[in-house]
Amino acid sequence: MPLQGFKRYQELMGALPDAVALSSAFWDLARWTQHMPEITAADNLNNELLVEFGEHLSHVMMQIEGQAPAALWIFRTTAPPELKNCSDGSGVHANNLLGKHSHVVALNTISRDIARRRGWEAPASSYEEKTV
Repeated sequence: MPLQGFKRYQELMGALPDAVALSSAFWDLARWTQHMPEITAADNLNNELLVEFGEHLSHVMMQIEGQAPAALWIFRTTAPPELKNCSDGSGVHANNLLGKHSHVVALNTISRDIARRRGWEAPASSYEEKTV
């Protein structure tokens, strides 16, 4: 639901939502990979980019918190997509728009940490416990 949608939701339902779930921002990876391939060419994303990503995510969370202050806030990461070739060690996804496996793990880790520091429920998934 877009942030502007909270007012409309309240008009239609008579109240704000009891819970708001936010998923990982893999659209950033797709955008970087498609439009700025130099960013995702390395095995690891650079620190400046990770800091910027975290700041943007914090801003979105702050907006949600302000518009639905009584809601249960839940952040969930998304399982990395299937790898193109698990045996070659490249970590490249079958869908090459999502960069490398290490990129997804890094964004998941940062996102979950930010969510927990902001007081959001952010359960780790079993796949993350194996990859982090």
